[in-house]
Amino acid sequence: MDEGKYWYVAILFVIVSVIVMAIFVIGLLVVNRPPSPPLNVHVARQADNVVLSWDPSLSTDVIGYNVYRSERFGDMGKLVATVNGTKYIDHPTADATYYYTVMSYDGQYESLSNEQVPYYYDLKGPDIKEVKLNTGNSATTNKNKIIFYIVADSDAVECQIINYTGWFAYYGMYTLTTNLTKGDNLFMFRCKDKWGNIGSITHFVLTYDITPPNITRLSPSDDYVNKNVNLRFSVSEPSMCRLYFGNDVVWSGNVTAEVSINRTLNNSVSYVFSCEDLAGNIATNTGKLIIKKTGTVSLVINNGNDTTYDKNVNVTITFNPFIQNISCEVYNIKFSGTTILKDGAPYTFTPASDNITLNWQLTNSFGKKYVFVMCTLNGQVIGTSFDSIYYKSVSEESPAHEHEEEHHEEYSGPPYDLSIKINNGAECTNDKYVTLSLHARYADECTYKTDYKPWQSWQPYTTSATVRLPVEVGSSGGVFTVSYKCRNDHGESDVANDGIVYDDIPPGSPDYFNVIIYPGYVYLGWSSVSDADKYYIYRMSVRSSKSSDGGHGGAPYFAKVGETTNTFYSDHPSEGVYQYYITAVDCADNEGEHSVIKEVYVDRTPPTVEVTNPSDGATVHSSPVTLSVYADDNHADRLVCNIKDNGHAVWSGGIVSGKERDIPIDLYYGVNHIRVYCSDGVNQGFDMVTLTLEEFTPSPSEREEPSPIS
Repeated sequence: MDEGKYWYVAILFVIVSVIVMAIFVIGLLVVNRPPSPPLNVHVARQADNVVLSWDPSLSTDVIGYNVYRSERFGDMGKLVATVNGTKYIDHPTADATYYYTVMSYDGQYESLSNEQVPYYYDLKGPDIKEVKLNTGNSATTNKNKIIFYIVADSDAVECQIINYTGWFAYYGMYTLTTNLTKGDNLFMFRCKDKWGNIGSITHFVLTYDITPPNITRLSPSDDYVNKNVNLRFSVSEPSMCRLYFGNDVVWSGNVTAEVSINRTLNNSVSYVFSCEDLAGNIATNTGKLIIKKTGTVSLVINNGNDTTYDKNVNVTITFNPFIQNISCEVYNIKFSGTTILKDGAPYTFTPASDNITLNWQLTNSFGKKYVFVMCTLNGQVIGTSFDSIYYKSVSEESPAHEHEEEHHEEYSGPPYDLSIKINNGAECTNDKYVTLSLHARYADECTYKTDYKPWQSWQPYTTSATVRLPVEVGSSGGVFTVSYKCRNDHGESDVANDGIVYDDIPPGSPDYFNVIIYPGYVYLGWSSVSDADKYYIYRMSVRSSKSSDGGHGGAPYFAKVGETTNTFYSDHPSEGVYQYYITAVDCADNEGEHSVIKEVYVDRTPPTVEVTNPSDGATVHSSPVTLSVYADDNHADRLVCNIKDNGHAVWSGGIVSGKERDIPIDLYYGVNHIRVYCSDGVNQGFDMVTLTLEEFTPSPSEREEPSPIS
């Protein structure tokens, strides 16, 4: 073979080999290629099952489909089924989000990974978050009709009052007609979702109560008071109470058992203390608070002369100001305070003017004489006064003898009438140094001591002093006593004492602090602290650059807005977001750590309610008529509304805030006054339209003409 033919044969052989090899490789690829995945995988719920469906794979050699289920995205999980068709029903046993993947299968290979399809499987029924009356209370005076306000999970479609109703559509409000028994009545609520899953049972105890609370005024014991008065009332059951002076509300708050109210009066007033219990029963306690009248009374004997030779003297009594209906008593006294009654009893009279003169007769013995007057109004002392005069005989000519007689009548003995007060009578202190208020009659020198310490050195009599309590280092305090005595040339007095509690340990913080929003106010309640004498209330405006009490600009801060001796407090802030906490303060003014902080939204803006159709004053000719109601609120997403026609309730239900709802209602023939009320849970807005329902009268063109008589 020549060289040219050889190269031709060789090249031809290579070409044929390459073609054969390519055909072989292509055949292998075709034979080993995985099928295409199924299309349009869809997941749906059917009763308690999850139904998967899909479109077939485009590959012709597919013999089935593998279904995988996982609880993690990105993980195919485990193979749960192999099916021949294009549908599979899964039976999960727990609430979870499941991720499904469906793969084609040709007997040897699976299709490439298909997209995971998630599905949330819910076996748990919707829970009820809150049940209350539309009034917000847990008691009622209406025996037969109850309007419940129900707040459930968003997937609730039907609810039930067990043993009272069947399943009814969940709209947020339900009117129940029943027959309550006196006292507590138990209601059990539950809701279900569209799959039939039933949530847990919520209990609601409703008290049927037609008995108003019993109110008793504990103090003052009578109607005559000082300008600063402490009103104390007991209330037999928890109630919302108000104190009126005349027509003005001067205090309001929640009372559980007893309340103490301090007020400053400028004039005598009539008051009404009104309390409304949880059912709406109202009781009142009325009375008068009459300010005690005070004035000055001055008494002068013989125009202020020092001596008299006649036991018959003139006693002039002056009143400033003159007070009607006062009663006065005049009698002789010794300087020691022992009363000597004239003719066995004091002289009593009612003055008719601001200046009177009495012809008075002194007792027979010579010496220094005193005349005393005391005036009262309704048993209350309003003024006292006395004056003295030396009654001597005509034979007394020597000044020395006169001095002798006077000295004989004057007091001679040790000091008496001692009193001591620590920190002006305070019960407690957190300062080791305290102030003593001292008093004694005829004292030249005085001394004091504290508990086991020795008496101090004698010092000239003063009316005040500062002393250090003997608090040991590391001591937590206790009760300390200060003793006080005085002396003069005639001897020592008896000992006077006073005690005070030293305490430098603050009380604990209040527990169970809770804040509830009511229409018009914020109610704060907490548990009592054993060592607390009172509680401070602090508030901060969260969304403002100013403090909650209208203070300085800058970063928000907590400001003290009130204090109380109760374990509850009513605050009245303007609209906004606020945080609160409470501290306990003991009688020594030690303030403890604050409670947990609670944040609330105070909503003062009522919903906007508008009946958009029919227009006010419209006349309609058929019933029912469709009301188009628009309701919008600045805070709530869902509003509870009810409609009344001429005062009768005709519809109740929920309206989504910011949306319009068409509501069919039946009308009465004639004029219908339609009122629509919508509540956000705190505030209520309303709109009113007047509609007139008349019988339909056809126009002449619409009337049927009678047939002619043949």
